[in-house]
Amino acid sequence: MRASYRLHPAFVYPCKQRLNSDPYTRIEVDSIPYTKKERQTMNFLWLLLGVIYLGGGWRFWVGFPQTNFTQSRLLLTALWPFLLVNKPYRQNFMKALKG
Repeated sequence: MRASYRLHPAFVYPCKQRLNSDPYTRIEVDSIPYTKKERQTMNFLWLLLGVIYLGGGWRFWVGFPQTNFTQSRLLLTALWPFLLVNKPYRQNFMKALKG
């Protein structure tokens, strides 16, 4: 069963066909008008982002012994993109990558 929301006419996409004369036409949430090419591009970008995240995590996990850290290996590996803003972490991350 698809969810739908009642929207004011100003918020209905111009490419949507009106189902009736009611100004508050129901549209389906699944009906966002992306083209096939746009969906493929977005899927590719999400895949690329996932590969970069997992690859960086794996490199840090393998090179962890070369860092100054002694514990929290799993936590530091999982949060590596967010911790790169911290200079000491970034230096240790680079050591792990060179490892």
